[in-house]
Amino acid sequence: MVSADSNQIKQVFLNLFLNSIDAMPHGGELLISYERFEYEKQPNSQNDKKETIKICVKDTGHGISAGSLNRVFQPFFTTKPAGSGLGLSIVKDILDQHNAIIRVESDEGNGTEFIIIFPVIRNH
Repeated sequence: MVSADSNQIKQVFLNLFLNSIDAMPHGGELLISYERFEYEKQPNSQNDKKETIKICVKDTGHGISAGSLNRVFQPFFTTKPAGSGLGLSIVKDILDQHNAIIRVESDEGNGTEFIIIFPVIRNH
């Protein structure tokens, strides 16, 4: 179980799905997966592990150029002619508010993968 506002999380996935659709104008695949795992915040720390849920949203679209990859979460940055550049910055802001992490991996011409890591809430 994770602690999250369902409406905000719906917005996160809607924005990611719309970006994937835009990146595949001639069709493609959108793959969604999840897994539970232990996330180690600091590589050399033995006591700083957290149980997490990792959700991956991967498409087979045109990908993101290396020069743009580190800017995708910046407000108003867009690679789309008619884009506002707010979708992914809103995604990042919402996930930051939920103590979640988002990363992006892409190989231009071979698709993009967004990786979201949520901390698990333990019931006692």
